[in-house]
Amino acid sequence: MKSKLIMVAVVATTALLAGCSTNMELANKVDMLTNQVNDLSIKVDGLASEQQMIKVNANESADMTAKSVQTAVSEAERANVRIDNIVESYKK
Repeated sequence: MKSKLIMVAVVATTALLAGCSTNMELANKVDMLTNQVNDLSIKVDGLASEQQMIKVNANESADMTAKSVQTAVSEAERANVRIDNIVESYKK
C-alpha cells in the first residue's frame, strides 16, 4: 500500500511539474508572439504615416503641376495674340 501511495505521489508530482514547464513554455511563446505583434504594429503605424506624407506630397505636386499648366496655357494664349497682331500688321 505504501509503495502504491508513493508511486501515485511520484506520478502526481511529475504531472504537476510537467504541467508547470508546459505553462512556462506557453507563456514564453505568448510573450514572443506579443512582441512580434507589437513590432508589426509599430511598422504599420510607420507605414501609415509615410503613406500620409506621400499623399500630401502628391497633392502638392498635383497643385504645382496644375499651376504650371495654367501658366503655360496663358503664355501660349498671349503668344498667339502677339502672333495674330504681327500677322495683322503685315496685312495692312
